[in-house]
Amino acid sequence: MKMLCIALAVFISITAFFAVFGYCLKKDCAAILKEIEKTDEYFSSGNISDAKNSFSEAQKIWEDKVRYLQIHIEHNELDNINSLFASTMAALLHSEDEYYLLSPELKFYINHLYEKNRLNAETIF
Repeated sequence: MKMLCIALAVFISITAFFAVFGYCLKKDCAAILKEIEKTDEYFSSGNISDAKNSFSEAQKIWEDKVRYLQIHIEHNELDNINSLFASTMAALLHSEDEYYLLSPELKFYINHLYEKNRLNAETIF
């Protein structure tokens, strides 16, 4: 009976961790995606200064949150997103065509990060 209680406590602890982690991941990914969408709007309208500020805000959110993401998410995924942030910022400043290629890719990876790591039956089994 004692072993069953310990196993149940461990299961509840792990489930709680992933539930909180998933909630935070969803909230943070949504905030980053919102800033990137704002960046796209500013960039499309030719307002490069506001686009740069908005993208910098998305990058700041990412940099603030990446520390806790390292607990559970594969480092190569985080490195890919870090690289995409750098490339997209460079494209934002220098190449309109390249920006329009990199921005959707960055949004895809951030969304994929959430989908792959959220707590649901598909990711458990």
